[in-house]
Amino acid sequence: MAIRFRIADTARDSMESLRYRTRRRAIILMAIILSILLTILYVTKILISSPPQPEFIVYQGESVEDVMQTAPKMQDISGGKPPTAPPVAPIIASVTDIAQPTFTMDVDMDTPSPLNQGFDSLGGGLGDGMGEGSGRGGMGGKKIDSGFVGYFWDLKRSADGSKSAYDDESSNRQVLELESNFYNKKWDLGMLIMYMRAKIQLYSTCFFLPNCKDEEAVHAFDRSGKQGLKKSRWLALYRAKVKAPASGTFRFVGAADTVMAVRFDGRNVLACGLHNLRNAKWNEWLDYKEEKEKRSLVQYKGTSAWNQTMGGFEVGDPVTVKKGEWYEMQVMISEIGGGEFGFCLLIDEEESEQRETKDGAPLFQLFRTAFSAPTVESAYEDVSDQNKVSDAESEVTLLKEIPYDPDSRIWEAKPVDISVKMK
Repeated sequence: MAIRFRIADTARDSMESLRYRTRRRAIILMAIILSILLTILYVTKILISSPPQPEFIVYQGESVEDVMQTAPKMQDISGGKPPTAPPVAPIIASVTDIAQPTFTMDVDMDTPSPLNQGFDSLGGGLGDGMGEGSGRGGMGGKKIDSGFVGYFWDLKRSADGSKSAYDDESSNRQVLELESNFYNKKWDLGMLIMYMRAKIQLYSTCFFLPNCKDEEAVHAFDRSGKQGLKKSRWLALYRAKVKAPASGTFRFVGAADTVMAVRFDGRNVLACGLHNLRNAKWNEWLDYKEEKEKRSLVQYKGTSAWNQTMGGFEVGDPVTVKKGEWYEMQVMISEIGGGEFGFCLLIDEEESEQRETKDGAPLFQLFRTAFSAPTVESAYEDVSDQNKVSDAESEVTLLKEIPYDPDSRIWEAKPVDISVKMK
């Protein structure tokens, strides 16, 4: 006799439901395990596999003893300053002509910061390629261990690339007012957010560029010409933390066409150039004889171009520092009206013995963050041919010499990204 068993419909449904729940739980469990594994792999890649961040140093190479043995012999008047480095071809860098070693800066592509996300921006550097170089001056160049990182805004163009209110040269005075507000209102980057910012970062170890045509900045920031950058009404901002090489009181000393300013440890300490950033006064240099009584100005025989147009080098307010401590620093450079363009930043160490030029003028140190030793001659060789200016073309005599102490101290520097809020 055959015995047959028949599963009730309710039991069958219960078993199917159980199998379905079991499969679903297994799938969910597998998904959770897979997610955990992927997270572990990602964290491992970020924390372990990421390349180490470079340390910021002033000099790499031989030991200090070896350097001192091979350094030029000189009288010890530096008070512990580093030995003089031999002159090097300084100022302007190009990163497209990689094979040419004469360029001294290089550039690094900038990831968009929250301040300028999505901007169709301009190029950067005095030069814009990736060739080797040590970053010794000018507007910017190759990323370096000890230097400033710079950013560029074209005030003639809005963030979306369209013309801004400053597109026409009739707005030059309004540009000065904008930059004066920026200078007086703690260098608030929010004031620049509506203008086009370059995608390329600039790097520099000193600020030294003799007279050239304003198109040189255009050539540098937009070497290929694809971005359509035009001369005048632009602003470049450099940021870093610098380490004091000695304790004492210092004053920044500068000259610039059109304007240059320095903010140190959250305080404005220098504003120089043809116009006055403090009060937005236009063409203040016309009255520089009267202004000389209000501000300290220094003239050099070899810088007649700047003597005639802005009264010479201006000495800024004192800053007191302690050796080995780090201080936030920003440098602003701008060309407003076009024409000729150039700048130089020196520094006076008040406690040190005051050296003088052969003409009896005070000899200041070159403000530098590495072994930079630029000269007018070598710098001008690096200016693009179409932007060189002859005495016949210039309204004033070209610069023949910018003197500075060859034993200038080195202020070690760490570049500061634009997304970081400074004092």
